[in-house]
Amino acid sequence: MIIPIIFAVFTTALALTCFLSRPTCRWQWLDYPNDRSLHQRPTPRTGGLAVLGGGLTGGFLLAVFVPAAYPLLIGLSLGLPPLIVVAWFDDQRGIAVGWRLVVHVWAALSLVLIDRVP
Repeated sequence: MIIPIIFAVFTTALALTCFLSRPTCRWQWLDYPNDRSLHQRPTPRTGGLAVLGGGLTGGFLLAVFVPAAYPLLIGLSLGLPPLIVVAWFDDQRGIAVGWRLVVHVWAALSLVLIDRVP
């Protein structure tokens, strides 16, 4: 059962990467280098959306076909949206390290602690 889910995750991420990386894609956002960047020239930042899409696909399929994994989907649903918003705003305007840390800790705790909620 896990092999088809892995295949679906890979296929979703690959398809989204191909779609979002096209020069004609209207969501062709570029990440311009700043003092924290590892790149020297503008780089498409839509690859993270493709990875996110693959991860959400995997979490959803796992929750559907493996009921014991349902808490994972809840954890992903609680943790990823704030992480996406903070990452996007940080790329656009920059966000203080403290706020980014709070959101990253929230995202991690939502995955780790969701299993402990009765």
